Amino acid sequence: MAPPQQERYVTSKGIERVRKKVTDEIKPVLEKAKTDLHDTDVALPGFGLLGELFFGWKYHELQAYSQTVIAQAVDTLGKWDTALKTIENNWRSAEDNSTPGVTVVYQ
Repeated sequence: MAPPQQERYVTSKGIERVRKKVTDEIKPVLEKAKTDLHDTDVALPGFGLLGELFFGWKYHELQAYSQTVIAQAVDTLGKWDTALKTIENNWRSAEDNSTPGVTVVYQ
């Protein structure tokens, strides 16, 4: 039997927690990976002459591609931070300005 449906509520605190996870936990890991990627460079004669011919070029190509993808991810997380901050502020404002209503039902 399937569990009963659970109602989920969005709050400004929940949005803030998501934003902080993005900015304080995920983004620093990607920024470190972006920095560490420079340390994976293999200079000549690391692969040797034949190794460089057969797969060294591909290694450097993948390294450059990884740098591009990680840079885009870091940029995207920065945009998420900005958007989530705006959403958080708007949601908090809505919470602050809303008043619970009472519905009276006459029978």
